[in-house]
Amino acid sequence: MRATYQAETAWAPPYVVEELRAIRTAIIDTTAAATRADAEATAARDRGDNEAAGRHETIAVSARALGDFYRQREDIDAGLVEDYQAWSRVTEGSRRVTVLADAELRRRHRDLAIEPLQSAEPLASPPEAPTPPADPAEIQALAEQARRQREAFREQLEPRQGVRPLRRRHGGCLDRPHGRHASPDSPARRRTSHR
Repeated sequence: MRATYQAETAWAPPYVVEELRAIRTAIIDTTAAATRADAEATAARDRGDNEAAGRHETIAVSARALGDFYRQREDIDAGLVEDYQAWSRVTEGSRRVTVLADAELRRRHRDLAIEPLQSAEPLASPPEAPTPPADPAEIQALAEQARRQREAFREQLEPRQGVRPLRRRHGGCLDRPHGRHASPDSPARRRTSHR
């Protein structure tokens, strides 16, 4: 059962929600910086200060380039977040059962030294916007790497899409609608009890 937890967490996509939040904030900031720099350049040019106008135009170009980088990263991270959510939905049942089994084992055998469950999930990205690479080709390489990762993830996810998690019924028991552990109210139990 403990190996199940490790196996289920091993194919998890990276958790990039905090990084995505920081990237979206950076997009707003770079858009505001570009807009402000454009306005400052216009005001400087109206005053006849072409040197200041040139500096502000350079700042606006730089802010737009940084904003473009963050928009590309936003697309990549949004896809990874979508994959993480799909993984979480598909593996929720087995991960939860493993955690519950581990808790029950610890409760019954308090005297045993039991190792904690180990997650094989990749480390979460830091909650800050990434630094843009010096070479624009690196951005394309990163996008291609993310596309391949998502393809590989989808190949692992597709066979599991039809797996439905166990449902909880009133009283906290797991509902197995067919088979010998069916609830008394289930159609399978009613059919067998009338024979």
